[in-house]
Amino acid sequence: MPNNTDGLAACSISCPHHPRCPGCPLLDLPYPEQCQRKHNTVVDAFRAYPSLRNIEVSDLRAAPTIHSYRIRAKLVVSDDGIGLFAAGTHDIVDTPSCPVLHPLVRQTVQRLRLLPLVRLGVSSVDVRHVDDGVLITLATSQRHNPALLASIDEMMLSIPHLVCVAVSERDRSDPQVLGSQPTVVRGPDAARYTPDRHAPYHYAGPGAFTQAHPESMTQLHRDLEEQIIRSFGRIEGCRVLELYAGTGAFSLRLAHAGAHVTLVESFAPSVQLAARAATEQNLALETRIGDAAVVTQQLLRNHAFFDLIIVNPPRRGLAPAVRTAVISLQPRMALYVSCNPITLARDVAVWTYHGLRPRMIRPYDMIPLSEVVETMAVLTPAVPTQPTLLYSDPQLLVVDKPAHEKLLASPGAPGSLLERVRQTLGAPDAQPLHPMDVGQSGVCLLARTAAAKNALLQDVLPRQSSWTVLAKGIPHAKGSLGKTKAAHPGPPMRYVRQQVIAGHGWLQVFTQGDDAQGMARGLSRIGHPIVGDEKFGDRRTNQYFIHRHGLDRPFMHLDTVTVFHQGRTLQFRSELAADLQAVADDLRASAEE
Repeated sequence: MPNNTDGLAACSISCPHHPRCPGCPLLDLPYPEQCQRKHNTVVDAFRAYPSLRNIEVSDLRAAPTIHSYRIRAKLVVSDDGIGLFAAGTHDIVDTPSCPVLHPLVRQTVQRLRLLPLVRLGVSSVDVRHVDDGVLITLATSQRHNPALLASIDEMMLSIPHLVCVAVSERDRSDPQVLGSQPTVVRGPDAARYTPDRHAPYHYAGPGAFTQAHPESMTQLHRDLEEQIIRSFGRIEGCRVLELYAGTGAFSLRLAHAGAHVTLVESFAPSVQLAARAATEQNLALETRIGDAAVVTQQLLRNHAFFDLIIVNPPRRGLAPAVRTAVISLQPRMALYVSCNPITLARDVAVWTYHGLRPRMIRPYDMIPLSEVVETMAVLTPAVPTQPTLLYSDPQLLVVDKPAHEKLLASPGAPGSLLERVRQTLGAPDAQPLHPMDVGQSGVCLLARTAAAKNALLQDVLPRQSSWTVLAKGIPHAKGSLGKTKAAHPGPPMRYVRQQVIAGHGWLQVFTQGDDAQGMARGLSRIGHPIVGDEKFGDRRTNQYFIHRHGLDRPFMHLDTVTVFHQGRTLQFRSELAADLQAVADDLRASAEE
């Protein structure tokens, strides 16, 4: 159950813009029910993975307040006003009386309503609260318009507490609200922000990410510190690596407490602001500009060691290379903060295969009245989890292979499915009977011993396989993909389209033997490559699915394998992998919007 909601149980908010405005979809629910709903979202995400089903999700930390809390507003501009798009349309709902905006943000947006923004080419605005006032970013297709610059000068004089104004290049048809990286045209390039008076300030720049609820963010940071102290006795002296660190709000906090912190962020201006805040406050902070995957590889080559690794990635979660690098760095503890329970559960499940197991999962209500839930996962070293066993006899083992785990160990990469089978299933001499790539999931056959492998190969080589595949576009209802390359000649590879999801084909593909690559090549040849396939797939489609749906591998799952073994026909089945099921559910939901 969610905690600390007693004082808010009877709290209600009325909003004249609801329900047409989509910003607060849970507004009609009592607040404790909103919190329970978010808690259940996290529970469901983790229960989708066998290795996480017994992990308890702690009570959700409710927000201290659900009114006037949002310190940042990104709003669209039109002749109809300033607000949000009505659900499923491009009609703008004007929201002059939005009850969740911080008072100073709300007052500033009201002032902007008095200006001829549309005539000046402004299509969206971003207003952000800081210690000394507000930052404004104007997205426009006319950033060099003299009339716009004159209007900005007027803003600086007429809007109280306005610290700076930036402009961002954006065509009105662009899907992103802010467009290109903002450029400050009036005022300083950043401003101090101190959400917790007991912690250092950090710098906020126009357009930069921030948590919407400063009090909830402070609670999260304090809980993170508590977990560090629980593990190490104190923060002082701890060696900490923070990836996706932004402008360093938490890194600066830990440095202030005496930790040796290395901050990693790909956006150079954010790193510069973090370094500036550290210098001004006499804090020791090492900073690295670069992609998390690249920097962690450099750290591995330099044999770096950290007591604690903190990650706070975007909604799509960790890239596979970063997941692997965190394991390879062998931290004594990992802290993962995420706004997407689906990709969080996926990444945590992968870590459990390699010996990092959740000690605590704690949800937070960072954006009250919305469906969004923030979650903190605390992980510590543990014994790798046991693979899911589908079948066993004195010769043959069949397990459910998860994605993102190598079948065989390789230099520089931690662990493998074969190692877990040998360690946890009482088969120290197990041998794989067929190849499976790291990005593939589903039925995996192994022999218990090398001697058993020689006997079983004749059974396994001619096996019949069925794959669940999501293909780009809409293929014919059924078709052939060419002859199999299996050692034992068999029927051609073929597919049957089961359904169409958001313009893509959900296929059942039938192959024989070790011909997964032939299947991928065949689908690409007919113009319908597997979504997420880096080798034969469509790059633009793959990028869209990574960013929109969190798909970070080929959408292919070996769901059924049929073999003739010990005088009888055996069929082994694997349920669709949880990460692919989550992508499919999200794709269906987006198609219905």
